[in-house]
Amino acid sequence: SLSEVSVMAEISKVEAELWNIFTYYTLHSDPTQPEQLKVARFMAFAKDCQIMSPTLTQAQINIVLTREARNKRIKSYNEASAGYISFYDFINLLPLFAQLVSIFWVGCL
Repeated sequence: SLSEVSVMAEISKVEAELWNIFTYYTLHSDPTQPEQLKVARFMAFAKDCQIMSPTLTQAQINIVLTREARNKRIKSYNEASAGYISFYDFINLLPLFAQLVSIFWVGCL
């Protein structure tokens, strides 16, 4: 149907914009590896987007990344990958961190 095509087109636009954001951070660390985001650059992204804050610290973000990798919810982040995050995992982490930010933000009210 037309609405389904419209929804898919919007998803493609969002995914393309997220890829642009992802590669902005990857290219600033290693221009030869646009498909791998170093954890340090993910932290820069988290800080820039105000995911990282006094209530959700870098240490807590690292704990979440480690937990998600251990539980196999993100595939690319492990010791063998030297701390890289794939685009697929980046996409899957965004809702998780959005939820954490909203929980911490509500707790501040």
